[in-house]
Amino acid sequence: MKLQEMESKTKTKQTDHPEVVLEAEWLVARKDLLTREKEFPRQRDALSAARLQLPMGLGSPARRVRCLTGARAI
Repeated sequence: MKLQEMESKTKTKQTDHPEVVLEAEWLVARKDLLTREKEFPRQRDALSAARLQLPMGLGSPARRVRCLTGARAI
């Protein structure tokens, strides 16, 4: 394997790592993330409640299907 091929493969395998910061700066970012994580379930619950309040549609007219006991409306 050529050196250029090896270098190109190692460069594509590298991942972006987060920035390294002081503990105080990390703590501020962590608390902000925790606040956002706590807010998420509340937002999801509000969205679920709104979904339950959607009006019901009439749907399509009844269909008739054939079964063992004859034709039935569903």
